[in-house]
Order: sequence, then structure tokens, then C-alpha cells
Amino acid sequence: MKIKTANGFTLRKHAWRIEKKLAGGGALLDMGIYSVHACCMAADANPVSVTAKELPKTQPDFFKEVEQAMELRLEFANGAVADVWTGYDANRAEFLAEAEKGWFKGERPVFSYRNLNISTSAKGKLDFGIFRQQQRHMDGVAQAFRDGTEVTCTGELGRRDMVIIDGIYESIRTGKKVELKYS
Repeated sequence: MKIKTANGFTLRKHAWRIEKKLAGGGALLDMGIYSVHACCMAADANPVSVTAKELPKTQPDFFKEVEQAMELRLEFANGAVADVWTGYDANRAEFLAEAEKGWFKGERPVFSYRNLNISTSAKGKLDFGIFRQQQRHMDGVAQAFRDGTEVTCTGELGRRDMVIIDGIYESIRTGKKVELKYS
């Protein structure tokens, strides 16, 4: 499976997003994490390695503390490869996963909380109706707490994300491919 995805927007004015102590990081933590999640879901696996690079800053005086944009490649044990771009210097929201038996494509607003624009080679454009993803997610969490059932968005998922994020930043720092270890 080959995956290509991008998620970002043009940041034109000073915001909390460019202050490391408030945001933790730049475009990766704000926008890129959506692409990382989509890649893991499409590959039905966690990546085993990552190679990443920060792209040159077009506004270095503005992006002093965090990255403006980056590219990374996630590799999966099942052979899937994902090329990811995220940044604050272009309005992009796209996702394409191509496999032997078909493709899955998302276009703006593919990473939005509503009005998703998604299609597949088998079914064409998918209609999810009008709903708010964030609301459904929070309702699901509240229901799991109320009913004593399992929350589908677990702490293990958050830990996995941090392993991937740490690997991405390590790859940028060292300029090398980083093997991801989850245990």
C-alpha cells in the first residue's frame, strides 16, 4: 500500500501555535497528527520506522521556536509506506491510499470535524450525512464512562502517537531513519 497525505494551513499572524511552551511543537502536533492517524488506520498497523526532515522556513523570524513545515515517511511491517507533509505555509488537506484492490481518497475537508469529502474506488463518494465528529467522540467517551464499557480511544493510542512523534523529531534532529519501539 502506498499512502500520500498532507494537512496544514497558512498561518499568517502570531498565535499560540508558534510558541513551544504553549503548543509543544509546531505543525506536526497541530495538523500532522491527523495524517499520522489516517496512515495508521489505512495501513491497519503502527509504523516501524520514520524518516523526517524539517523544510526550510520561509518566515524564520516568525517560526523561531517550532517547525513551519516538514515531510516524513512512515514505513510499516506489512510493506505499506506513507509520505506525509504538514505545515503552516500552505492550505492543504488531502489523503490518498492506493492498494492492490483499490484506493481511498479524501480531499478538503478530509480532516475536518464535519462535512467530510471521502471516496473509494469501490463505492465512489461516501455520504456520512451531517454530524460533528468531535461531538460523537465525546458522547462515546461519556457513554463508556457511564456504562462501564471500554473507551475506544485508549491511553495506549496516545502513547503510540507519542512514540511516533518522538521518532519524527529524533529523525529531524539526527538526519537518520529512526526505528520505532513501542514497548
